[in-house]
Amino acid sequence: MKQMKQMKQQTIPFYELYYANLKNITLLDIITYKLYKYNFFHIFDKIIYILDKIKFKKTDISNKIIETHKINNTLIKTQNDFKLINNIYRTKFYTVYKLVLTNNIYLYAADNHYVYTINGWKFIKDLTINDYVKTINGFIKVKKIIKTNKKQYMCDLEINSETHDFYSNNILSHNTTSCCSYFLWFMCFHADRNLLITANKESTTKEILKKLLDMLKGLPYFLKPGIEEYSKTSLRIENGSSIRAVATTGDSATGDSINILLIDECALIP
Repeated sequence: MKQMKQMKQQTIPFYELYYANLKNITLLDIITYKLYKYNFFHIFDKIIYILDKIKFKKTDISNKIIETHKINNTLIKTQNDFKLINNIYRTKFYTVYKLVLTNNIYLYAADNHYVYTINGWKFIKDLTINDYVKTINGFIKVKKIIKTNKKQYMCDLEINSETHDFYSNNILSHNTTSCCSYFLWFMCFHADRNLLITANKESTTKEILKKLLDMLKGLPYFLKPGIEEYSKTSLRIENGSSIRAVATTGDSATGDSINILLIDECALIP
């Protein structure tokens, strides 16, 4: 990431970006920030998690996004160029996974964090040691994926880019939150529209649809539409708009008039 005013490239941890744009900072925030800053070898992970639980104890964590903060004049490196960061989101807690590549680049992230592989986008939890992940220096082989016993409130970014990708710790990542935000806006403000999410695996499409539902739950009451039908693979709201999540087959969308189509893991579709 880099500041536009200085135009000097530098690495900024997510916690620095989060606390730099946090309003109404409390003593608890200051203590947690200091622990993040001096959390060498992750010795304070458990304490940070406890302090974050105290901070968000009155927050409904059934929603994925629990805080949104506007970011000004900060760029992040993407696959094509540096792009503006619009917002940083604080999310509910997830189990922490650690991805380590053979060149010892590593990334701590949630299980459903997307990284780009030689075969397309994959969740960290679905990676194997046979995968090659895209980094700033090209594709590097996965050395190991560790599911830790730690939980953490995560951060997510909204990038001012059509592709929504960005480098996190030099590993190309993706934010499906931005796609879900657009889908949710389109459904809420356009009646009788049909949307379709498709990917090589149904589990991937279900994860994306679940993110959209989490965002729907977090809408203020005056924006939140009524839900007529819901399952793990479909959602219909009261204005007649609906979205389905299916694996790619020869007849995934047969007979449907699709207004918006999201094809995920396109490189893996036969």
